[in-house]
Amino acid sequence: MEDLSKPSLLLLRVDDVAALLNVGRARVFDLIRTGELRSVKPTVT
Repeated sequence: MEDLSKPSLLLLRVDDVAALLNVGRARVFDLIRTGELRSVKPTVT
């Protein structure tokens, strides 16, 4: 059984989110801007 006590982290690109939600890229950016979706910026090490 999966341990649900620890949240998992899933990172997707804007294009992938748009496809999953069946919306356009602009709508995904709107959702990020309004706080309905969270975003992270990748860091290069």
